[in-house]
Amino acid sequence: GGGGDEGGFGVDGAAGGDGEVVHTYCPDEGYPPLLDALRKKLGEENGLADPHVMVTAGANQAYVNCVLTLMDEGDKCVVFEPYYFNHVMAVQSARGEDGLLVGPTDRGVPDLDWLRDRLGEHRRGDGGNAIRMVTLVNPGNPTGVALTNGFLDEIVRLTGEHGVWLVVDNTYEHFDVERRNRAPPGDDGAPSTVDFPCPDEEHVINIFSFSKGYAMAGMRVGYVALSGRGTGGSEAYGQMLKVQDTVAICNSRLSQMAALGALGAG
Repeated sequence: GGGGDEGGFGVDGAAGGDGEVVHTYCPDEGYPPLLDALRKKLGEENGLADPHVMVTAGANQAYVNCVLTLMDEGDKCVVFEPYYFNHVMAVQSARGEDGLLVGPTDRGVPDLDWLRDRLGEHRRGDGGNAIRMVTLVNPGNPTGVALTNGFLDEIVRLTGEHGVWLVVDNTYEHFDVERRNRAPPGDDGAPSTVDFPCPDEEHVINIFSFSKGYAMAGMRVGYVALSGRGTGGSEAYGQMLKVQDTVAICNSRLSQMAALGALGAG
């Protein structure tokens, strides 16, 4: 391939001007131009202010990164039935069957009374909780049920009160066809401009994907956003970078360049 000025495989052509050729490693967290575009998207479409972002090999790796980062020996993870099977396999692989708690749903909506009881039962004497993380998929896979913004507010409060991480997989964010997840109007009564609001609290991690909304499943591009509020998200992000470097180092530069193009095209 030619040099960057010729648009080949040089430093300023196909690589998008970040000063590297396309076959080299990216930074662990991702291709810098894509990261910039994702932060803009997350702010405008999801209401996430200055999040810590990491690009992964699909949303599946993003979830595995969460499990390996957050769960220690003896910790438990909550999923709600019917669950996304790869979430369960990730926990089983890292922490075995004992690491799983499977909760019920009512017409696809997780049972918060059940969760409240389990969080109380698993409270530890040191003030911590044996439940380390609670998993949601919104809209649900396989149910397709979209959770309301009010429901998300409630489960964010509940997990926060118990010091438990909430991991929300938003892979199907573009499939909320009934527009159930909408932020309430502002103080002036004007409707929110955020298309698919996601919780931004310090103990919440949001996962996204290019596989469904952009039909790029084979390119394997997902991303995870940790809150920029407080220190919890920043500290977890630092630990997650170690997981990222061990598992994948970085996602494919070419796939990330394609994702940047798709994001720009809308």
